[in-house]
Amino acid sequence: MVRAAVFKPGFLPSETVTHSYLFRLSASRRSLPILSLVTDQDHLFGPQGIMETNPRNTTNRGRAWERPVSVEYFLPDGSSGFQIDCGLRIQGGNYVRERYNPSSGLPFSKYSYRLYFRGDYGESALTYPLIPRSPASEYKQIVLRAGMNDHSDPFVVDELARRLSADMGQVSSQGILVNLFVNGVYKGYYNPTERIDEDFLDTWQGGQGDYDIIAQFGEVRAGDTLEWNRLKAAMRRDLSIPSNYDQASQFLHIDSFIDYLILNAYIGTRDWPHNNWRAARERVTGALLRFYVWDAEWSFYNQGGSVRHNTLTNELAVNQDIAQFYQALVQNNDFRTRFADKVHQHFFGDGALTNENLLKRFEELWAEISGVRNIANSIATTWIPQRRENVFAHFAEEGLFLEDNIPGFSEPPGSVRVSSVRLAAAEGEIYYTLDGSDPFLPEVASSLRTEILSENAIKYAFVPTDASLGSRWRTASPDFDASNWLSGRGGVGYDQAQTYRSHIGVDVDAPMNDKNTTVYVRIPFDVKLSELEGQNLMNLKVKYDDGFVAYLNGREITSANAPTTLTWNSS
Repeated sequence: MVRAAVFKPGFLPSETVTHSYLFRLSASRRSLPILSLVTDQDHLFGPQGIMETNPRNTTNRGRAWERPVSVEYFLPDGSSGFQIDCGLRIQGGNYVRERYNPSSGLPFSKYSYRLYFRGDYGESALTYPLIPRSPASEYKQIVLRAGMNDHSDPFVVDELARRLSADMGQVSSQGILVNLFVNGVYKGYYNPTERIDEDFLDTWQGGQGDYDIIAQFGEVRAGDTLEWNRLKAAMRRDLSIPSNYDQASQFLHIDSFIDYLILNAYIGTRDWPHNNWRAARERVTGALLRFYVWDAEWSFYNQGGSVRHNTLTNELAVNQDIAQFYQALVQNNDFRTRFADKVHQHFFGDGALTNENLLKRFEELWAEISGVRNIANSIATTWIPQRRENVFAHFAEEGLFLEDNIPGFSEPPGSVRVSSVRLAAAEGEIYYTLDGSDPFLPEVASSLRTEILSENAIKYAFVPTDASLGSRWRTASPDFDASNWLSGRGGVGYDQAQTYRSHIGVDVDAPMNDKNTTVYVRIPFDVKLSELEGQNLMNLKVKYDDGFVAYLNGREITSANAPTTLTWNSS
């Protein structure tokens, strides 16, 4: 490590420049990218050191216990990725903070850290593609996970869980694997990961930086608990009553919560749900609360896990918030139907929890870390082959999914040469549609139908060239002016052939073709209270090519073929 500054009498000293030079590294050290942290030793140990255990400084939190550090990133081929000055803090819950000790054995000798990129240190953000699976172009915080409950072998289960969550279409913190050096001393292999904070949520969800963020034990990480408490109150009602279930769905994103439950049930997460979770919502009208996978180290075989473990009758049967939400929701038939739909989505076809995708994701991580350590391969050899039938049995016991109930199609999807497709099921009636709509009609549906928005309603369309509009354009604010947008009746789009011409009333060929893949569409309409009397369901029908996301007064209500992260030029 070389740290240099220029001094001259009568002048202020220059800023300190730091560079790391690593010699005679073994093949295992070079097999992963290297992260090198360099700081004054008294920033780490001594009376004001953040790693000091006497006094027990590791339990201290906040800006006062952040120390300046130089961070350098080297690729496995030896080339330099970046050098940046930032802030360094200790990371971890109270349990591990009270036990960190550099002189003890694992796990407590292997500290977790957090990096803060601020203008106080130089650059206001790390602008580098550190985590390829993330859409972020810059980072304000990065967590360096040591893996307290998975510190050595296999070490990858939490990262695996978060990658699977992303595969399921959910917002999920992503990470990489590195070898870490602190002041030239090797500290082991680490997992730099996105932290679930306002900047992370803005990047993944396209928000405006103001959120309620709740963690285990009801800890408020940002915002307040007003909407959280409203959700808890809604969940205390009898959700077998359709109107109560509908009210609860005004606070919780049901589909993402089901995905969250399915994933944790499959990987057999323990030390949860009383612990190790994050939930958040943007602080705007109509925004729904979502749960995010975080710290799933007690999963798969870790810490005594079993391929036969039943999450539904253990972790989800306790008196904790997430478990109570599940216990309330599962009383509703619509929730059970939707749960079964999501199980089918993720465990069949090209779903995220098919054995093929599970093996692919594990083998990716196994290959990354194999140069450092030959980790156990039991997730691939026994968990993946055996877990599916066990978790399906658990779902069936609770009436959430029965594989025999899936309708069978005589032909695979795609182009067919036969004149008919036959559907069959073991029992019951099969309902189907031919227009892409869901044949399932929720219990809250009414037999009285009223059209409140015609497909020929006037529409306003705008093809963005940057992100300057943010999310304002999709709100119901009367102050938003779309009078200079393209407008007309019928569909919005373009077609250089004749296939869709009859559907297009607002042609966006000129601003969109070969220029951008996204168009914003506003469809203003008014509804009288009398039109809604006796109605308890709204059904949206969309003709589309490629994909869409639909908002009602700024609240996302449905989508198709949409990317996990929406930007002004999503495709």
